[in-house]
Amino acid sequence: MEEGTIKRRKPWLAGLLSFMTGGLGQVYNGELKKGLLLYAVLTVMGLIVHMVSDTFAGLVAGFTALFGFSLAVAIEAYFTARKRQDYRLTRMNQGWVYALVLLLNFTVGTAVEVVFAKRFNKNFKVPSESMIPTLVVGDHFMAQMLDDNAIIKRGEVVVFDDPKSGRHFVKRVVGLPGETLEIRNHMVYINGKALDEPHAVHIRDALEPNQANFGPYHMKAEEYFMMGDNREHSYDSRWIGAIKRDKIRGRAKYIYFPGNIGGAHWYDRLGSTIR
Repeated sequence: MEEGTIKRRKPWLAGLLSFMTGGLGQVYNGELKKGLLLYAVLTVMGLIVHMVSDTFAGLVAGFTALFGFSLAVAIEAYFTARKRQDYRLTRMNQGWVYALVLLLNFTVGTAVEVVFAKRFNKNFKVPSESMIPTLVVGDHFMAQMLDDNAIIKRGEVVVFDDPKSGRHFVKRVVGLPGETLEIRNHMVYINGKALDEPHAVHIRDALEPNQANFGPYHMKAEEYFMMGDNREHSYDSRWIGAIKRDKIRGRAKYIYFPGNIGGAHWYDRLGSTIR
């Protein structure tokens, strides 16, 4: 369609475009400056949501505000389009302009993810039974991403990269750098002293003999021994070895969507802190 041609704006399309990519519906309506301004506001709001999501209450409040504003932007685009019955196309009403805005959205999103990777909270999903009862299959949880200088403590539930497959694992920190760990008949000993582990469960016989007995193993500098709470159903440091500090990505914070939804009292786990 040539520039200057009268072309009625489609309200439903304007609203949909702005809801999918903030401000794009306004660009479709010929309001480039307004569209870019709204996009910038939504981008900043998205950053703020990441920053406040270290608590469940912050996540809910931030997401509600972001969704509400996105909806308002879409509604504004919808009603503006309804008024433009005799709209004359401009240079911005071309496919390549819309594609450029979408590319901008993708580029900014990717850049923000890279730059703030160790400052934001990040969501993960539990794929296995290894952390029962702390985490169950299907749990969606938020993790605080850690910088290189963050201190890792025993008992914390952390997300790390499996050195063999590169996949994200979630386990509990059991052994710290410089310590000697040994497992005898399911009991964990640190430097010869039995470790008190109220979170550990043994709900079935070991899959392999060396799950019940392991070590002794002396952790080198920057090495951490990880184990699942569901000890007889966990693929952890007993199999893949101690985890280097640079492989630990985040500290599990809270469950924002339980995996056992529909089950008894699943709502009690909604927003619960991971300990």
